Amino acid sequence: MKLKCARKALEMIKDGMTVGLGGGSTVALLINEIETQGRKIQAVTPSRDTMELCVRHHIPVQPLEWTDALDLAFDGCDELDAQLNALKSCGGIHTREKIAASMAKEYILLADESKWKERLQFSYPIAVEVLRPAAAFVERRLREMGADVTWRSSNGKAGRLVSDDGNYLLDAQFHRADGTGRVENTDGAAGIAGRSRAKDIGHADSICRTADMDAGRNLESMTGIKELALQLDQMPGVAGHSLFCGIASKAVIAGENGIRVVQGKQAG
Repeated sequence: MKLKCARKALEMIKDGMTVGLGGGSTVALLINEIETQGRKIQAVTPSRDTMELCVRHHIPVQPLEWTDALDLAFDGCDELDAQLNALKSCGGIHTREKIAASMAKEYILLADESKWKERLQFSYPIAVEVLRPAAAFVERRLREMGADVTWRSSNGKAGRLVSDDGNYLLDAQFHRADGTGRVENTDGAAGIAGRSRAKDIGHADSICRTADMDAGRNLESMTGIKELALQLDQMPGVAGHSLFCGIASKAVIAGENGIRVVQGKQAG
């Protein structure tokens, strides 16, 4: 299914384009298809793994910091909803990925059907990249917002993990809630611990406990997701976060019944 998804993405790429390539297994397959089919592009990537993969497949790579515009950008995700809001938590490079997404004429997510839900489930925590002087402040603010907060760490390294830009990474586990603020886990059972599933470059095992949500926040609504993203965007000391709200223009979804291309919807 992922190969079919990658081949559908390849149909959108034309010779001479400058193309953003994020992380994940489907993007890796797309890189192979770009070389196999002889597409002549300039790649730009926020991912060191993807950069190395492009070099191995003889695709020229331009540094992200030298780039101010992209024709297209492709990326994977951990969760995706019908409004094309997405969680991109596991890789820990979401701040750079969001920069690439923002400079692209079209930002296109690649996912299999299992990641697609009508509303985001928040099965994964929101990864938050934090400037070091703001570490304690941001942790407190996130807990006040109703999140369980865990600093990202790894068995392969003592202490806290840092991003490629030297900032701390923490995981903020928010939960779906009804209008009364009663916490519900994604399987419908209240009070069950959620575990963030880390992948990609050996990042972070993080176990998150259940916390009460503010009564006014309803993460099953588009308004709730937008409000949460805005609060995180405006929090002093936050360099970036892995909730991508209203950023993607399309998604290519691979399922047992084939491939579908979903256009982004406006919040209503």
